[in-house]
Amino acid sequence: MTFSRVNPLGWALYEVLTSAQMNALDLNASRAIDGDQGGTYNPANPININGTLNVTNLSGSMGGSAVFTTLQVTSTSQFDGSVAFNAGAYVNSGNFTFQSTGDLNVSHGRLRVYTVATAEFLTTTTFEGTVNSTADWNYSAGALIYSGTAAVTAGGAWTFTNNPTFTNGLRLANNKEIYYSTTRTWTILFPFAIGGGPMNESGTTEHDAYRFNDVEGYWFQKDNTTYPVPLWCFPQGLWGETPISITNFKVNVEPVGSLSGTPSGDTYAAIYSKDKTFDSGNSIIAYDTTPNVANDHQMVPTGTPTPITYNPSTNVLYIGFFGYAGGDTLNGSTKYYSIKSVELTVTTNSKGVY
Repeated sequence: MTFSRVNPLGWALYEVLTSAQMNALDLNASRAIDGDQGGTYNPANPININGTLNVTNLSGSMGGSAVFTTLQVTSTSQFDGSVAFNAGAYVNSGNFTFQSTGDLNVSHGRLRVYTVATAEFLTTTTFEGTVNSTADWNYSAGALIYSGTAAVTAGGAWTFTNNPTFTNGLRLANNKEIYYSTTRTWTILFPFAIGGGPMNESGTTEHDAYRFNDVEGYWFQKDNTTYPVPLWCFPQGLWGETPISITNFKVNVEPVGSLSGTPSGDTYAAIYSKDKTFDSGNSIIAYDTTPNVANDHQMVPTGTPTPITYNPSTNVLYIGFFGYAGGDTLNGSTKYYSIKSVELTVTTNSKGVY
């Protein structure tokens, strides 16, 4: 409670000070806090300060509960009981250091780090509930995101400087992909042997121009007495659900034997990305400009090819080899033309789902 004035109107000159008034003044003084000598006080009721309490050098402890509407402390304070802030609590300078072995609990509302502030977790941090974030998450050390009830929903970007560990797997939300912030380019290699052997246009008789090397696993052309029908390769499903841009196409080949003569036409291969009815699409053509050179070399496009887009959800990807058109005659034993592997340069922002 607060003290009431013993004489609200004040004393006039020579006015009598009664014994009751003197006792009241004495009682009020005995209940006051000594601002000079200090002391121990046991008020019968809470002391409420409805204004602002400015403390410039508070060093001590509070063994009970303290409730603050506004508290400004410029020194060290120790509270041995509960401290409740019914309004905002601010740290305008210095650090807020939580050194207890107990928990820092947010039982209601949200723990928010916003505007220009940065939240850094410099040691192991455990999230047992759902963490929702619309900001970017940057991990300068390895992140351990594990199983249990934890679910982290980040609306911003996640940046891992070191490799993260997902002990319960990495689960993507619906229609989400793993992607790079900038377009990435890499090379994919696969054997030309994916697919089947050729047939002539009637579809009933196998064409005898090609054979399969069942020891090493590649196709070779053994006959070029007539310009053969194509040998087809159908590498479907290599890129899951991820659209890619194919920027270059090469075929690794090896003519075998003492081949010579003037080529009767182009020895070439082509990669196609077309719609599901094979009616429209684009292609890149690679040529063997030295089909008689009997060593490993590549078919390559002329100049810089125009990239083609392959979307496995809407397109069909396939490759055709259109035959050795050299001047010499292949016999399948001492003279033949090997079609070994395909090399694609692809670019995309995503690794997709495999």
